[in-house]
Amino acid sequence: MPKATLQLCKHHYDCAADILDNLREASDYLVVQLERISLQEFLNEISSTTMHKHLQTALSLLLKSKIIFEHALNINNATESNSPNDKLCKHMVLFESRLQNTLKTLIKVLLNGRDPKKLVAYIKRCI
Repeated sequence: MPKATLQLCKHHYDCAADILDNLREASDYLVVQLERISLQEFLNEISSTTMHKHLQTALSLLLKSKIIFEHALNINNATESNSPNDKLCKHMVLFESRLQNTLKTLIKVLLNGRDPKKLVAYIKRCI
């Protein structure tokens, strides 16, 4: 994949996420975040040297969405109708699946062939 295309793709996803976050469109925001995470997972699969960086980016995208989950829960508590929230719940289930997969893959990458002392030092630098 050409580098310019990849950078443009990331830029458009960033812009879309910012717009939807500001509009508080929880369901659409989660869709964009899921697409951004999928892009990072794809880059992880085709990359052999920077696997952990793509997974860490995916994990940070997942963690940034905590605010949207809280907002969606507040709206869900305020309204009793479930019809618009069904779509949001489906996205949340997909989101949870991506989180589990990203964490599992990141752990495998970090534990694969690394010295435990170097791994601890690496994790401390990341935190």
